[in-house]
Amino acid sequence: MDQWWHDVVLAPRNDAFTAFNVVVDHTTGGPIGSIFTILIPLVALLVLRRWWAALYFFVATMLASTLAQVVKAVVSRERPNDPLVTVDFGSFPSGHLTGFTLFVVVLCLLINRRWAWITALVLVIVTVLNRTYLSAHWLSDTFAGIALGAAVALLLWPLFAQAIARQPKPRQPQARAGEHAA
Repeated sequence: MDQWWHDVVLAPRNDAFTAFNVVVDHTTGGPIGSIFTILIPLVALLVLRRWWAALYFFVATMLASTLAQVVKAVVSRERPNDPLVTVDFGSFPSGHLTGFTLFVVVLCLLINRRWAWITALVLVIVTVLNRTYLSAHWLSDTFAGIALGAAVALLLWPLFAQAIARQPKPRQPQARAGEHAA
């Protein structure tokens, strides 16, 4: 399956699609992606004084990242030949998909809206296509990353859900005298 999928995603390679995928790669993982998927959400939760949500997100992120690196070291799987982006050691599981899936699942649990889950699913599929198109991972590596990221987010959720639910929501701006709320 991995080799078949690898051959399928290599067939449509062209400069424009490769450039798009390099941008997706940088925004879903690595140092730049960490700004979007870790730093900004964590700072936003802290600014909004969502202390329990911030703690949940931080603990889940650290645990998933650590587990992904441990599994990579134990499995020591080779990546596909000639990746189009800089990669680290070990292909299994995909660290990008572990972190990105964790990010979107945590966000969906906190937002608790159907549209968020649908959007998350689409973004995870795009990231799977991205990681395999760039020859950074085998398809099974991406599935393992999805499973690991989702498992950590979902298994930790019950430990934090009640505290998060009890925490006061940020206040909505009050309409000034003479103004009507929309």
